[in-house]
Amino acid sequence: MEIIPVIDLMGGIVVHARGGDRERYPPLESVLTQHVQPEKVIADLLDVYPFKQFYLADLDAIFEQNPDLDLYHLLMEKFPEIIFWIDMGIQTQQQWAILNKAKRIKFIIASETLKDLNLLEAERNSVLSLD
Repeated sequence: MEIIPVIDLMGGIVVHARGGDRERYPPLESVLTQHVQPEKVIADLLDVYPFKQFYLADLDAIFEQNPDLDLYHLLMEKFPEIIFWIDMGIQTQQQWAILNKAKRIKFIIASETLKDLNLLEAERNSVLSLD
């Protein structure tokens, strides 16, 4: 069994996403880290356990179609051994074509945001999330 930590991102920080009330998601508070910066949270989690993969839910991208591509590149650079699963609300083939060039990223295709069923037909570096 593999454990894949989930990190919810909003406004460039890690938040505690719960209950669907996006306007009130507080910054992360955890016994595992004192930080809210994604790269520091990941580093702290790696101090606890040698995770091989992380699931990043980019809430700004999911709800506003504004992915934090700079953050994705920063994390891949800082953590070259990690595979990132990124949920950024991919909805169409056009979005996929732009984003599918990144290495070490598995993109999440989430049923709740999917608008183009053709995304499911082609074999890609992705994971289908059913919700």
